[in-house]
Amino acid sequence: MRRSSTFFGETTIVEYPQDGSTGVPSQGLVIEWERDPDAVGYRVHLEQGDNDGLVIELPRGPCRLAVPDGFLRPDRETTLEIGVIGMAGNTTVTEVSFTTR
Repeated sequence: MRRSSTFFGETTIVEYPQDGSTGVPSQGLVIEWERDPDAVGYRVHLEQGDNDGLVIELPRGPCRLAVPDGFLRPDRETTLEIGVIGMAGNTTVTEVSFTTR
């Protein structure tokens, strides 16, 4: 399910993993998304089952995040949100779901 909340600009395109993907590695996963020219930063939220989740804010430059090994468990539905932070602090959020292996 791809869900977006737009407060400015357009939604971010998540390049990897794509919505509905299965067999996404639970170790060595690198999340990638398309750069937004209007972004001042990004907020990445990754959640799996009832774990507490991982929330990381990144500056404008990087459009990828290496997930720490051991955070994700195999064979689990996982939710990823990429938030593009605008100049005024508004955020556009894109959500994708995938299953790890």
